[in-house]
Amino acid sequence: MPPTLMDLPGTPDPLDAAAQDIQAWSAQGHTMLTVLDGAYPARLRGVHQAPPVLFARGSILPQDRAVSVVGSRAASDTGLGFA
Repeated sequence: MPPTLMDLPGTPDPLDAAAQDIQAWSAQGHTMLTVLDGAYPARLRGVHQAPPVLFARGSILPQDRAVSVVGSRAASDTGLGFA
């Protein structure tokens, strides 16, 4: 789609669509945190190139040990073995 100064008629506003997605995830018990949120894990915030957005399910507890999972659509056999 070519860049425009105005939304095309009948095209949903991307910010409204994103807000609806976040509300739906929240209703399903998921949490979305940005690196700017106070609940963002402090140890992860200190990592070089920390993820700007985290999606979590369940409780996020300060100072709790955690495991993060980074996925790949085309994981290698070696990568799958490590996982």
